[in-house]
Amino acid sequence: MHIAKVTAVKPKAGYVLALEFNNGASGDVCVEDMLFGPVFDPLWNVENFAKVAVDTFGAVYWPLEHTKNQPDIAPDALYQRLLANTATAN
Repeated sequence: MHIAKVTAVKPKAGYVLALEFNNGASGDVCVEDMLFGPVFDPLWNVENFAKVAVDTFGAVYWPLEHTKNQPDIAPDALYQRLLANTATAN
């Protein structure tokens, strides 16, 4: 089984990420409800949220200064959410 990995990400308003995956899938995913716990607290600052990037494993992360643990979201969680969004839109 091939695991989809994020290849590109852009932040959008409302805690939405525009995502592209290595299998050609793409779309917008709202991650607002995924940002819970102390590691994600800095992301409630929109300037910090805008620093989103893709790591070497295809996960989305935020390379924040002044923090020991950098917030990240696994690519499979984002891909499943994208599929769910697509299913409800059809």
